[in-house]
Amino acid sequence: MDSASSSLPFVTRDGPPSVVAGEDDSALLVAVGLAKEAALLFQAGKFVDCLRILNQLLEKKEGDPKIRHNIAIVESCQDGCSDPRRLIEALENIKDEAG
Repeated sequence: MDSASSSLPFVTRDGPPSVVAGEDDSALLVAVGLAKEAALLFQAGKFVDCLRILNQLLEKKEGDPKIRHNIAIVESCQDGCSDPRRLIEALENIKDEAG
């Protein structure tokens, strides 16, 4: 799985912040917190909990290929990496849809 921070893009803004930007900032902070939690759960081998958090992230960032990549990795680890072909196919599908 990518490091937690690589699951989220850097956000830059031009000009003064607005009320909407503040809301975006709080949503980003929540997403960063979820990504860090998912990374810790993955490292601890708690794949079911990690998938739950990654799916929450995916709801916030619908279709994000980095999150989908991480989900594919966790699902593969969850089943003991028993089917590497399935993982490769999942990652190729994510790449094709993103590109």
